[in-house]
Amino acid sequence: MVSGAVAQAGGSGKPTMLRTDAKPVNQHGLSRAPSLALALAMAGCALLAPQVPETSNSAPAEQRAAVRDADPQATVSTQALELDGEVRVSEPIGKLGRRPVSDAIDAYVMPLQSRYHPRLASDAQGSMSVGTVTAGYLVDAAEVPVQGEYHRVLDKVVPRQTRYTTDDMRDLLLCAAERVAKEHKGAILQLGNLSRPGGGPLPWSVSHHNGRDADLAFYVRDSKNKLALTDRLYHFDARGKASDAPESLTFDPEANWSLVAALLECKGPELQHLFVAEWLKQKMLAVAVKKKADKKLLARANALLHQPKKTLAHNDHLHLRIGCDRGDFSEGCVNASRAPQAAWGHAVQVRERFPSLRKALHSEQASDRAAAVYLLAEYRDSESYGAILDEVRDRDPQVRLQAVRATLGWGGNEAVARVRAGLAHEDDPRVAIAAMHGLASLGETDSLAGLTRDPRQLQPLAGPVDVPTVTVRQLAAALLATSATLDVAPALVELLDDADPAVRDTARLALSRLTNHDSVDLLAVVAPQLADFDTTQPLDPVREKQLWRVFLAGLPAGTGREELALQGLLRRGIVVAGLDRSQLPALVQALALPSPWRDNASEWIGKIVSFAPAVGRGARANPLQFWAQWLVQRRMVAGSEVAIRLAGMMRPTAALGTATPAGGGTGAGGVAADQD
Repeated sequence: MVSGAVAQAGGSGKPTMLRTDAKPVNQHGLSRAPSLALALAMAGCALLAPQVPETSNSAPAEQRAAVRDADPQATVSTQALELDGEVRVSEPIGKLGRRPVSDAIDAYVMPLQSRYHPRLASDAQGSMSVGTVTAGYLVDAAEVPVQGEYHRVLDKVVPRQTRYTTDDMRDLLLCAAERVAKEHKGAILQLGNLSRPGGGPLPWSVSHHNGRDADLAFYVRDSKNKLALTDRLYHFDARGKASDAPESLTFDPEANWSLVAALLECKGPELQHLFVAEWLKQKMLAVAVKKKADKKLLARANALLHQPKKTLAHNDHLHLRIGCDRGDFSEGCVNASRAPQAAWGHAVQVRERFPSLRKALHSEQASDRAAAVYLLAEYRDSESYGAILDEVRDRDPQVRLQAVRATLGWGGNEAVARVRAGLAHEDDPRVAIAAMHGLASLGETDSLAGLTRDPRQLQPLAGPVDVPTVTVRQLAAALLATSATLDVAPALVELLDDADPAVRDTARLALSRLTNHDSVDLLAVVAPQLADFDTTQPLDPVREKQLWRVFLAGLPAGTGREELALQGLLRRGIVVAGLDRSQLPALVQALALPSPWRDNASEWIGKIVSFAPAVGRGARANPLQFWAQWLVQRRMVAGSEVAIRLAGMMRPTAALGTATPAGGGTGAGGVAADQD
């Protein structure tokens, strides 16, 4: 929702956020209108409690009609129309009904993790923006304070930890905010997403990877024509009126033109783009013409301000993108946006460093060798490929770690062979973890299946205190859980009676994830076929292993993982006919099940829509909440259908013959108790 006009609190001169509740709520903090959030709560999901609970029934008529045509009994919640900041998807833009604050995609908690990028043979100072805005990262980021004299980070954005950027961008934003505040008394520049501390992907945007993008909220005025603060981004129509705010808000063309002018005039980096809706651009330029702005300034503004193609119109914020800093070019910064960095190559400043970096591969200092391996692989120096392969056998584990990551990231049969050979003698757990994860990412399931017979337990010899002890066969079992084939299942079955309880548990969970069946299912399906199997006794490891052997042996020839996994969902009353977009509603319903069914459903949804939110998960984040809202907001599924499916999750469980929640399990000797 919106806080009202900027007011002076207690004579402090600080702006105060005034709240205006738009809709009544019930005693549980939920609106009286039917909504997706209510359905999620009915399904027993751990949802993030809304900060300000309010909803609206006023979805556009055409949207209500479209849903009614498909389902005469359906109702439309405005959650189905929610858009969150900059979402790079192509979809029609129309006038949207008022939408509640609490329906936005939950803000995943971003890990405060820095990015490794050594300064070897480099003169770069301060922050470093590496790669492209869609496939790069950020090094030694500058943090923008949550609150300043002339700016603030939106309340909704603060928990995301996305207020990090380059030194140049930070200075530019603070300069522009101060200039606007001096021209418009009480003006506060409100900031949305910048980047994570180490850059990388955000679930809300395709860009913002390397600190060169910033979402700036518009300056707006309330019904009393006073500058107002908001707690989120709102959409403004051709009249300059907010179409989705709980109170009257108007786009302020004068203040927003002052912002554009300040961004152009403040000393700092080159501006690449100012993305904004065309109708809002014209309002700002009209102010500039009226004020007789400098013609050169006006021409630059006209060139930079534009509505992006094949994406949203940007009528809820101004998206600023700056160019690479001169020093960052030598670190691999690329001004191109969507194309992968490999398609653009590297600047001459990067190539000039290659001789020094190649020489460092033979340095006596292990840290220099490791840094050279990382950078030469990052820059894809083909002349160094053979030397980097050799470093897989380096005497120092930190060099081997970088070499394993580099060679597997580069790919190729020779790289896989070198890493597999090195694993047989590896004694450092960090290197073993990197090697096994790398093999898994390349689909080398045969290599991992062979490691399930490896008895080694690797102890950390030195280095960070958080390096774990690695039981090789246990890690191999965990990585095989998402194999694309059932061929690895027998190797996992052999671990079910391992002497190590942790290995047994990992193998059991991996089999469940691989097949979408658990040992409780097998008690119902397989045990009745075994004349001497006593189902009244606890399921010990030897008998559990027997069940899985019989189960796998009884599968029809040619049964694939997908087919078997979908049968596992069917046993829980969820019919998924295949893995395509038409099955998304059923897969969202499957997210209300416990692990492993929800995990497989989440994986499949990501593949179907070609999106994987590669971010840290907060304690309150969960796949059901994220995907249900993400898919509804992008109109890939109907909010009404999701609500109906989730509200009906209580049903008889066919396998057990008792009425339980669809994801509920019945323990058998404690076998399934730890699977969620």
